[in-house]
Parts: sequence; C-alpha cells; structure tokens
Amino acid sequence: MKIFIITALLQFATHHLLGQNSINNTKWDARVTIPQAIYVRLEFARDTFFITRLNGRVAEESYFSQRNDSLLIRKLSGVTPCSTGYEVWYKIEWIEDGTKFLFHNLNDTCRQRVNSWTSLRIDKKINK
Repeated sequence: MKIFIITALLQFATHHLLGQNSINNTKWDARVTIPQAIYVRLEFARDTFFITRLNGRVAEESYFSQRNDSLLIRKLSGVTPCSTGYEVWYKIEWIEDGTKFLFHNLNDTCRQRVNSWTSLRIDKKINK
C-alpha cells in the first residue's frame, strides 16, 4: 500500500511539473496600452527576449530565464529609460487555458517598464 501511495504522489508531482507552461521559443502578438495602444511582437528565444514594433525595429532586447511561473529579465538594450544590466522579476499569470498571459511585477523599480509590462495584453500566440 505504501508503494502505491508513493507512486501516486510521484506521478502527480511529475504531471504538475511537466504541465507548467513554458515561454521558451514562443512568439506573441501583443499591445501595450499605456500611454496609448502600441502593437508589438514578443519573441522569447532560448534565453533572449525581443520586443519588436510593427515596423520591424527591435524596441528592447533582454536576457530572460523562466522558473515555474516567474520570469527573470535583464535588459541588454532598448528604448525604455530603464537601466541595462539590472535584473527584475515578473510573475507570469497564464489565462485562457494557457493561450495568453499577464505579467505581474515582483521587484521591478523602473516605473516605465512596470507600467508597460503590466498593461501588456496578449492578442495571440504566433505558431511557427
């Protein structure tokens, strides 16, 4: 009986861990609504994150790492007035059965980035 219970718990834990949504190697069409609506594409490569405007220009390039529902971001370059090299954390809230997500600030002190990222609305996932 003990083996059955332990096996069931291990299967549940494995299913839960494998069921986590990953943002790696995905692209998303989105819009930032502050101060006005701006349409962008988010691209999460292996460890680099790009925000690209509709005209094809990269607005931000950052290093990222996902740990469960948290996202570590370190800005490498971009147009926002936020410092480069500073690491910040955001929580990813998956909505609509994992087809969209929201960002929630965990420790970012750059007001402009917090306002933009927390107002970000995902329109759709781009399938490769």
